[in-house]
Amino acid sequence: MSARRQKLDPVIAAWDRLQAAEKAQSQAYDESGEAEARARKAGFDPRLPAVCIQGYRCLSLTEAKRRARGLPKDKANAAVEAMRAALADRERRRRKAGLAPYDAAVRRTIQEWRTAMQAMADTRATTPAGVILKLKLIALELRDGKTNYGESILASAIADLDRMRRLRLKEPTTRR
Repeated sequence: MSARRQKLDPVIAAWDRLQAAEKAQSQAYDESGEAEARARKAGFDPRLPAVCIQGYRCLSLTEAKRRARGLPKDKANAAVEAMRAALADRERRRRKAGLAPYDAAVRRTIQEWRTAMQAMADTRATTPAGVILKLKLIALELRDGKTNYGESILASAIADLDRMRRLRLKEPTTRR
């Protein structure tokens, strides 16, 4: 990206960072999927562990904790610990199958994407082009589903437009 383009609007740099994060995340997921397919051929079972709590199959610790509410304390603790143990066993099996580096790459790229999305909300647009990039993310969220960043990006875009409007009103009118 040219230095001139970057000076035009800081959101453009944030947008480029987001695009790079999405590309890295896609590549990490692809490589992880390929590695998992190879491990599956070698006998690895990739299924998520499921623990049944009050008639519900729980696939995460958060879900297990939520479903265990209302149970006697000892039963709730045992159910949550069963989920913890199942998840720990899954992690151990993934490490044994050689998938840990791929899992780490996916986690790293997810964090990069989150940081880049937050930067889109935190970076002030100085031109309509920057606001348009923010609005493109809102449109993508409406099409593809909630990202948990849409509201803050939309609020930021509105604030940017309001700031631009105020700046424009303070400028002397030279047109006739």
